[in-house]
Amino acid sequence: MKLKIAFYSPETRLPVHGYGGTERVLGWLDQGLRSLGHDTYLWVHPDSEISNRVDHFPEDVDLVHFFDGLNIISTSKPWIYTQHGNAEPSEKLPLNTVFISKDHASRHGSSHFVYNGVNPDDYVCKENREHYACFLGKAKWKVKNLKGAIQVAQKSKIKLHILGGRGWPFRKDVWYHGIVDQKRKVEFLSSGQCLINPVRWHEPFGLAMVESLLSGMAVFGTPYGALPEIVSPEVGTLSYNASELASAIIHFNYDPLKYRDYASSYFNHIQMAQNYVSFYERVLNGEVLHAQSPELINTAACRLDLPWE
Repeated sequence: MKLKIAFYSPETRLPVHGYGGTERVLGWLDQGLRSLGHDTYLWVHPDSEISNRVDHFPEDVDLVHFFDGLNIISTSKPWIYTQHGNAEPSEKLPLNTVFISKDHASRHGSSHFVYNGVNPDDYVCKENREHYACFLGKAKWKVKNLKGAIQVAQKSKIKLHILGGRGWPFRKDVWYHGIVDQKRKVEFLSSGQCLINPVRWHEPFGLAMVESLLSGMAVFGTPYGALPEIVSPEVGTLSYNASELASAIIHFNYDPLKYRDYASSYFNHIQMAQNYVSFYERVLNGEVLHAQSPELINTAACRLDLPWE
């Protein structure tokens, strides 16, 4: 059945020129739905340069998808809401909330989730690789554990390119590039050996890992949040011990094309769109996804200092 879907994310600018993880997911979901033959309308920032931007919900849309925080406005149309982050303690989420990983959903007492999907065509995977690792994320955010990533890189004697931090103390074989745009990011990921991602929080998804795998990089990180759902033993190693991760980097059997095939199979934008359509159809058939408002069921899940050795 062909659907007409309106998205509401008024602060999002499309196309995305910087990093913009969540914003890119919206763009990829839009691409995926249109590839499946559905019509989409995006109520996004007025500066967006896209042909299907609107500033209201068209009367003939079948469903509204709220994709930006808890910025839900009144509508008589059936709707769903995507929760991208961890809820605050005691925060009650909308009844038709969809989460972005199994772990993310379970920590809010739910089983409804759709993995973020990436368009593989936006990433390049070179067979000939250079001996360096990348750290991709907001380096100033302590839960991203840049200090731990540097520790792992130095133990494994691999050069580390930091995409997302600038002005940190100089260390040998550690290069800081600040926030990079998509083109520069693709260049770094397409030629490197691995991503070091030792987060110290329950990450709801982790888009950087999928981007890296699509680019042919193995992933070495911590077993928190959704990371075990994304990183299988064939494509990387998870541990909260720096020495174990360093040893894994040294001895891993690298196969860049295998990583790209893996990510393309499980985390692509078409599959994401198909999974969302399943939820759209359930709501259009009158189903309410949750009997009561989802909320964080274990406040320990909010910890931002999970173990690291």
